Amino acid sequence: MDEAEDEFEWPLYDAHCHPTDTMSSIEQIPTMNVSALTIMATRAQDQDLVANVAKSHALSNSSVSPSKNNDNTYDDNKDDTANDGNDDANWRKIVPSFGWHPWFSHHLYDDTDRSNSNPLTPSETKAHYHAVLTPSPSLDSPEDENFLSALPPPKLLSQFLTETRERLTQFPSALIGEIGLDRAFRLPVAWNPNDVENRDGKLTPGGREGRRLSPFRVELEHQKRVFLSQVKLAAEMGRAVSVHGVQCHGVLFETLRETWRGSEIE
Repeated sequence: MDEAEDEFEWPLYDAHCHPTDTMSSIEQIPTMNVSALTIMATRAQDQDLVANVAKSHALSNSSVSPSKNNDNTYDDNKDDTANDGNDDANWRKIVPSFGWHPWFSHHLYDDTDRSNSNPLTPSETKAHYHAVLTPSPSLDSPEDENFLSALPPPKLLSQFLTETRERLTQFPSALIGEIGLDRAFRLPVAWNPNDVENRDGKLTPGGREGRRLSPFRVELEHQKRVFLSQVKLAAEMGRAVSVHGVQCHGVLFETLRETWRGSEIE
């Protein structure tokens, strides 16, 4: 086999990536030797970023813009057969995926049994974080109190699901992800003033960004509630999911099995 025949020429499809973590990387997408990218949202700060990239880069050919329909949906899976030249960019596209990653699941408040949709009060916010973090932050520790005070007010789970349903409607080919369960991760410590001043402005806020890790994890039961609510939304909307699982494969399987228990084919 000669060198030309030995070159890898199959079209590549990246089924999972996070380019919106560094927005300056988006401009490189049209030059990538891939047929499509499925870009994952993970947290509050990147849901709209993924949507905006999908709107502007649904087809990477610079001469073709994503087609917006009269009902405000986007033909994100449109086949660009109008351009039948040899330029591979004619069929490169973005497939958006909207979801809340387990690393950030503590930022969601399960309001299933709550009687109103008002934002949480400061006392409710503190109670929420004490309930979903393990070990529970100590009331007697100034360091723990500083950690808690730096956390944002949690978003209502019902509000997030409503917003995600709207995004999925807007993008008919969108997935739900990245979602899942993770027993290994720990939350980063709070920012200190010097770190904030020196942080890399090219990075989308909300990530670790090199901070040391705290002792705190998110209770697995809370992760499961957040995960299952998104899986159920995927079933409702008929969408695929991108699932993250670390050190909990058995629990992850059993959690997924809960969703189809009783509907097995004999």
